[in-house]
Amino acid sequence: MNLPLGTHKTARKGDFRWFTGVIAWFEWAQVNNFIHNESSDFTPERGDIVIFNNIISEPYKQKDSLWCDHIGIVLSCDSEYLTVAEGNIGNQNVSGIMKRKRDNTIGCYIRIP
Repeated sequence: MNLPLGTHKTARKGDFRWFTGVIAWFEWAQVNNFIHNESSDFTPERGDIVIFNNIISEPYKQKDSLWCDHIGIVLSCDSEYLTVAEGNIGNQNVSGIMKRKRDNTIGCYIRIP
């Protein structure tokens, strides 16, 4: 299974590779049928990836950005909240653990079997 990895356009073959942006994860998961929507018949589990829907506020978003603007790893969940490990929290390039409401800011989940 190929993961959505990228290299900088000036990289040489074999150079360091990193996981690409949120849209690449979303498209990769769609192709592999790993997408799950927030619904009463799906319960996120530890290790699932959550893709957020327009969670970054307007002053920090690029013009015409896509809906899928942030990503995290589910650590736990209950009926109202997710606890998520995230990077670039608040667009400040810091990582941390966040408690997020399960609302319309949840775009979808990726569960890799």
